[in-house]
Amino acid sequence: MFQNKYTDNTKLWPAVDPTTAKVGYINEKGEMVIPPQFKRAFFFSNGKAKVLTEDDKTQFIDAKGNVVYTFPDSEVCESYFYNGYMKFYKSYPASLGIAPKYGLYDSNFNVVLPDDFIELGIMSKEGLVATEAGYYNKKGELALTLYTDTIDINSKSYTTYSYGDFCDGVAVIGVTRYNNGHLSSTLGAINTKGEWVIDTASYIELRPVGCGLLAYRTATDYYRLGLMDTHGNKVTEPIFEGVQNFEDNDLLPVCIEYGKWGYVDKTGTMRIAPEFFWCEPFHEGIAWAWNEKEEYFLIDTNGNVVINLGPNVRPYTCYHNGLIGVLITDEANKTKIFKYIDKDSNTIYSWDKTNDDGSSFTPRMLLPSRFNLLK
Repeated sequence: MFQNKYTDNTKLWPAVDPTTAKVGYINEKGEMVIPPQFKRAFFFSNGKAKVLTEDDKTQFIDAKGNVVYTFPDSEVCESYFYNGYMKFYKSYPASLGIAPKYGLYDSNFNVVLPDDFIELGIMSKEGLVATEAGYYNKKGELALTLYTDTIDINSKSYTTYSYGDFCDGVAVIGVTRYNNGHLSSTLGAINTKGEWVIDTASYIELRPVGCGLLAYRTATDYYRLGLMDTHGNKVTEPIFEGVQNFEDNDLLPVCIEYGKWGYVDKTGTMRIAPEFFWCEPFHEGIAWAWNEKEEYFLIDTNGNVVINLGPNVRPYTCYHNGLIGVLITDEANKTKIFKYIDKDSNTIYSWDKTNDDGSSFTPRMLLPSRFNLLK
């Protein structure tokens, strides 16, 4: 399982009231249990959900709809917690040309790190968050850095580092070396003690994918990716055109060649044949995929089709707490219907958004972005 995945067990889903176009939350029976009162609403994370009020206030509510925190107007936050922590930054008028600096909240909205950081990852299960200076712990203390002395940009030789998020006990590090006019960049990985466990000799791409594996690319196999463990031992040779992440069930989406995606396990053994034009990681035992005709379907971990969505129905969310959001488009009648359905294809909630001008919010949650390397 990917260590830094999005997860939450609150069985509430954002849904639009078709009469008012406001957003509330339904339960697994399709009943509106948090009244529709928001301009926008997001999925629950860490037992709380981000909402936008009619007067454009950003708030977080609990499962009963109570407001637990209201963000200052000058702050912008992410939509989800990862391992109990969430990034935020100050908002400035675009005319000022000020680049945002990031900070970190804990699950009670206490500031762990002030918004002083140009680069900020996510808090890992190892209790470390990456910044441009190194890794900070949950107390907001600098706990690990590779810098040994101050860099003098006028010197003839120096080394700089970029820090990736920890996953499965290792973090990918970018190393840039300047030596007498020659500049070189390489990638390697360290453990939580700051020891190199994967050297920086030859990798031009290196990223954690979960289940104790990393995807790697070398200069000699520029167009192919392989898999290795967290000690640098090869699990597969560079045989894949594409590699995604483990989400759960120990199945990893990989591409053998263009338009041929399948799944391997953590030993690199193919478990579901590469017969999909595209496929997503499994989330709660269900994944969605499609073929070259853009016909979408949901599959289980044996590769069996659970629901054949067909060409006019597209997944709009990942399968989450037993429901998946889909968008049904009828070009002939020019209609668009959003639905939550269960894995037996039963409709739990339906909203006709044909005449929606875009102001109403359609719940949308694909598998969240992972922060393998700092951006």
